[in-house]
Amino acid sequence: MKMIKCFLLIMGLMFSVLIAQEYDFSGKSTINTNKASISIGLLHGASLIGGDFEYLVSNNIGLQAGFGLLGFDIGLNYHFKPSIKSSYVSLSYWNIGIGDFSVVSLLCGSFNYRGKKGLTAQLGLGKVVNAGPLAYDTYDVIPSFMLIYSIGMYFPIL
Repeated sequence: MKMIKCFLLIMGLMFSVLIAQEYDFSGKSTINTNKASISIGLLHGASLIGGDFEYLVSNNIGLQAGFGLLGFDIGLNYHFKPSIKSSYVSLSYWNIGIGDFSVVSLLCGSFNYRGKKGLTAQLGLGKVVNAGPLAYDTYDVIPSFMLIYSIGMYFPIL
């Protein structure tokens, strides 16, 4: 219960950051023409170190795929602004570990913050859909849900 309260508090704080992004008093346009981005960092691509590629298929909808050291992810993203540089919510699948090194597979929902200078941070919750061989070595009891998070840098391209 305590973890859920902390999660809701953090999501509320991140939502307030999202609302603050809507108000740009500098007079500069927040609309960007880039249609794709690459992000790299810690816990990206469902791995300790990895990367993701995202492509906007419409103004606000992006498709994402990533990989890293022994993991991969895919996702469908909804951006709050029609820009690859805007924050978004994501529905994704994370496969943590591969083959004999597989730990868990998760179906995740997350909030992804994107700053103006390239910082990206993710926080969400994942439902365990499959436990791999290493899950039984790692956990006494395999959890039903797991907190997901990542931090890194993103680079708009295309």
